[in-house]
Amino acid sequence: MADEEERTEDPTSKRIQDARADGNVPKSQDVYVWFSLLASVLLILLLFNYMAERLGFLFRFYFSFFGQEITKNGIYLIVLVTMKQFTLIILPFILPLMFVGIYAHIGQYGWNYTTKKLFEFDFSRLNPFKNIKGLISIDKIVSGLKMTSKVFIIFYLAFIYFLDYVKELPKVSLFTLPFQLAWLKEKTLIFSGILLLILFVFAVWDLYWTRHNYTKGLKMTKQEVKDEHKNMEGDPKVKSKIREIQFKMHKKRMMANIPQASVVVTN
Repeated sequence: MADEEERTEDPTSKRIQDARADGNVPKSQDVYVWFSLLASVLLILLLFNYMAERLGFLFRFYFSFFGQEITKNGIYLIVLVTMKQFTLIILPFILPLMFVGIYAHIGQYGWNYTTKKLFEFDFSRLNPFKNIKGLISIDKIVSGLKMTSKVFIIFYLAFIYFLDYVKELPKVSLFTLPFQLAWLKEKTLIFSGILLLILFVFAVWDLYWTRHNYTKGLKMTKQEVKDEHKNMEGDPKVKSKIREIQFKMHKKRMMANIPQASVVVTN
């Protein structure tokens, strides 16, 4: 406990660099989730007509089997066509979401490539007492409250929106398919916008909390700062001794050169 209380000094640049080399970087998962959700919503809106076309083709294909006896080859064909259409729907999302995911991570802490965590195992994680202590830390309590609040707000929003959706559904079902798709697109946009706004607040908070904990976890004692300074700059006592020896050697060389000197200036 005393050692923790002594850690009052901000981490030096070397300590931060060493932490990054170990793969220890401030990474907010909520920021990653928010950017991924934003990209997904934008892609859905951009590819909405394409997705509707693929799903429409799939339903027309299913309806073509009504009133017919489905054979083993028919089942095989249904599975094959279904997999193909869903692959065509999902494929345009994979590459953009992958790039967004990489950007969401790199944008938080910069490029940091390390394989150290892949080949090293921290056996202290197997310590049950340490794990129990970690379960009741302030960070775990805050994370638990944040997750509970997030789940409650999202489920409440989804429930309210679902009730509104159900109320309008009988009326919308009387209109043509293009109108129904436009209505569905509008509802998706409104719900996604509200959800993104709520999650943005959580992402900003999580980013702040993650960086705060990261800096706090790297804080140093005054002695650690002094030791690091000595290691980088050299021990002042040793440096003083080296200068003293150098001066004596220089003086000895001067005295040895006096017999060969034509003029000697003294003070």
